[in-house]
Formats: sequence, C-alpha cells, structure tokens
Amino acid sequence: MMNKKGQVLVVFVLLLPLIVIFLGLVIDIGNSLVMKKKYENIVKDVIIYNYKEDEVVEETTNEEETTVDNNELEDPVPSDDVQVDDTEIEELVQKEVDLSLIEKNIKDSIEDYEEVNINIEEDILIVNVKAQYKSIFSKVFNIGLNVINVEVKYDIKNKKLVREWFVMAIKRGKVVAVTSVKGGTGKTTTVLNLAGILSNRKIKTLIIDGDFYNGGIAVSLDVPFDKDLYLLVNDMATSHFDNLETYIKPYNDFIDVLPGPKDPRDANKIESKYLHVLLSKARMKYDVILVDLNHIMDSNNLTFLDEADMVYYVMTNDLNDIKGMKTMISIYSDMDFTNYRIILNDAKDKLKQTLSRVDVKNVIKDDLDYIIPASFYLSDINNYTLKGNIVTVNKGIRRKHKKAIAVFESIVDEILDSGDNDVKEETSRWIWS
Repeated sequence: MMNKKGQVLVVFVLLLPLIVIFLGLVIDIGNSLVMKKKYENIVKDVIIYNYKEDEVVEETTNEEETTVDNNELEDPVPSDDVQVDDTEIEELVQKEVDLSLIEKNIKDSIEDYEEVNINIEEDILIVNVKAQYKSIFSKVFNIGLNVINVEVKYDIKNKKLVREWFVMAIKRGKVVAVTSVKGGTGKTTTVLNLAGILSNRKIKTLIIDGDFYNGGIAVSLDVPFDKDLYLLVNDMATSHFDNLETYIKPYNDFIDVLPGPKDPRDANKIESKYLHVLLSKARMKYDVILVDLNHIMDSNNLTFLDEADMVYYVMTNDLNDIKGMKTMISIYSDMDFTNYRIILNDAKDKLKQTLSRVDVKNVIKDDLDYIIPASFYLSDINNYTLKGNIVTVNKGIRRKHKKAIAVFESIVDEILDSGDNDVKEETSRWIWS
C-alpha cells in the first residue's frame, strides 16, 4: 500500500504537465493580447501620421470594440497673421487618403505581418492586419506561428469637414453677380469679358450660368457638357453629390464653366438652399466666381445676390432700362444695400443714345460707376461667339480697343481688391470714350 505522501506525489507528477500547459496557455493569451494592442497602436499611429490628426474615432479588434470620443471638434479660425499661399491651400483641399502609403508604413512597422487590407466604406477607413507571433507552444513544440487579426476603423468624414472649414477660414473666393433690370443689355458678354481679363491675369475663375431659363454661357464659349447646375443641385438633394469637378467644364487653364439647366423646365425644380452650398464649395476652389443672372427677381436670383460680395448691373441708354434701374436703386436704398455698381454699356447699341450720361445719372439718382464706350461696338461679335472666343483675350482686340479694355481692367481691380463690406463711393469711376 502506498502511503498518502506517495499518493500526493503521484498526483502532482500526473498533474504537473497540465499545470504547465495551463500556465503556458495563460501566458500565451496574455502575450497575444499585448501584441494585438501593440499592432493596433501601430496602425493607429500610421493613420494619424498620414492624416495629421489627433485621434482615431473608432477602433475595433476581432474580439472587442472600443469607441474614442471625438465630439470636441471646433471650427478652426486662424489668426489674422496666418499666411498660406495658393499652392498650400490647394494641396490642403485636394488632400485625400493615400492608401498605398498607409499600407507601406504599416508593413514597415509590423515585421511579422501576413496580410494588410485597407478600404474605405462610407467615409470610414477600415484597416485589417493579419500578423504572426511565436507563442510559447510554438517555440517549445515547433508547431508553427499563431495569427493575430487586428481591425482599426477611422472616421474620415469629420476630418474632411474640419479641413474644409479651415480652408474656408483661410481663403474665401469672391462671388460676383452680374445682372440687369431687363434683357438685352450685354450682360452675358460683360461676364465673359471680365472672365477674359481674369484669365489674362492667371486668376482661377468659375463662371456660373445663373440664367436658368435662357442661359448661354456654355454655348457662347462653345463648351460641350452633359451635366449642368440642375443635375448638381438634384444630386445634392438626393445625397448623390460627390465633388464640384464632376459638373464643371474647363474652358482654358484659368476659366471653368458650370452650365445652367439644359431644359428650362428644370429651372423651377432648383431649390435655392443648395445654391448656398454650391457657392461655399466654389469659394474654396476659385479666386473669383462670376455669376451670370437674369433680371427675374426669384428666390434663386435673390440667393445669388445675397451671397455676392459685389453686384454689377449692366444697363443701356434705353428709357425702359433707365426707369428699371431707377426703381432697383430705390429698392436697394430702402434695404441699405450698397455692394452694387452700375455699368453703362454704350457699346450694345452705339446709335441708340437716348439721354446724355449726365441726364442718365440725374434720372437714376446714382453714379454710373463704369461706362463701356460706344467705340467697343463689334459688328463681328457673332464670329467670336461662334468660335467660342472671348474678345478680351484676343491680342488684336486688346490693342485696338485700349479704352474699353481699361474699363474691364478697372472692374477686375475692384473685384480683387473688394472686401465683404465695401460700400458704394460717392464719386464715379467714369472712363470716357
């Protein structure tokens, strides 16, 4: 018969392997959790480095889910002495996730990775890493490596919004509305001529055709298009809007065009609230946004006029035009609205000069801020239009019509120098023919 001590010893000897296995298992589980956390931190650091942000919003593993509070986003407003050039701003706006760079950095940081998968789903960056580590059992029994699965999710939507807010705080493109109180004043031609001057100065310019019923910007510039402003607004309303570039057509290196609705019936379907969003996005990408408006005072036109930093009224020496301009000035005076200028277009019909310039000024009870001289009348203007040419870009026109070009140059000078609260000066800027 074996005594009790012998029995205990036998039991201990029999249980010892199980105890060793249990302790090894506990250590392996602890090591795997430590390695998993280490890999999570590596992935998080790589993402933060690439985004230049402070926190990962959400990170998960295959065993648990952790949410990090990221609700303390503030609207960043840089100080007045912040200086950022256009190149830096453009890089900031266009900054997107470089998935290949993130993948490379993760692989460089995790030596024992087996697989790295990165994708974006609904503004969530998802990084999955499969990595190997050698456990105690694999070392002792040489049974191969254990695998750790790590998943990190990163919400990039808020980061993009913060970036947009920051860019808007730094750079705010000028919105300039060009309109009239009646049709046939040469308003659209004036818009194109101003765009030509801006292009000559290499100023990044967007022309928005805001004449939803009878727009002619794209046709005048001979720019073919398949998407228009109505489709843009409709996509915003149905959450299908991606980016502004999808709907914009380039004319040259410095002028882009956002065409008006192809079908005039779509004009009534455009909701003005989305025009605010359109202009806010355009301000971030362009130095000047020229909006060609018709004379109808509907909600869409009022939205553009309200958003505009400066409004230019193009009028002719016509009695109906003069009377309409007088009424409009009276309305603006009652509203205490001063960010408008009056352009008298004598070149529209050089033979029709109903009143003298002094009489026009006395009737409307305001200054004629700019006068396009009658000498700028171009009998062959249709030839330029058919070819999609802007006359102020043409070197021959610029040499021959220096006085008219000087008028447009002066208007552009004012646009570029204007602030958000510019007021109408008492003295006019007449440039006589």
